[in-house]
Amino acid sequence: MVDKQRTQAARQRHQTSWLVVAGLAVTLALLVVNGCVGAGSSIAPGPTPGTPATTATVPSPGQPTASPLVVTAADNGTSLHLAIGQEFLLNLGSAADWVVTVADQRIVQRIGGVLVVRGAQGMYEARTAGTTSLSAVGSPPCPTDVCPLYRLGFRITITVS
Repeated sequence: MVDKQRTQAARQRHQTSWLVVAGLAVTLALLVVNGCVGAGSSIAPGPTPGTPATTATVPSPGQPTASPLVVTAADNGTSLHLAIGQEFLLNLGSAADWVVTVADQRIVQRIGGVLVVRGAQGMYEARTAGTTSLSAVGSPPCPTDVCPLYRLGFRITITVS
């Protein structure tokens, strides 16, 4: 009876390890096909020559305000030019759990207590003149014990004047 239980437990371990290996192989294959596997940091390099900088303007008092500025994953590697007091919504989507870092929070800071749309990482405000960077690292969801082996990177340079 004990030998039968040991044999059954060994089969279950073998089957589970086979599924884990198969899952990792499929994940790795998808990463290679999608070009997500690379050496070093996964944060994209800065803008390439000829990449236009994103510029936002603040309306004059008395003018109707335009739609709020929204920064998305498509803005990765660009420069954002803001006026003091100007706000923007960071919306990188909900495909990953994002950890956002602003290099100098005296220049740009997240606005607390603001409810944002699903998938957005927050509202940010330009506080003082200067240049800083905002970067984010995204971890894909891990619904099981087998998690993806990559991270997503995002970075913009913000100049406030």
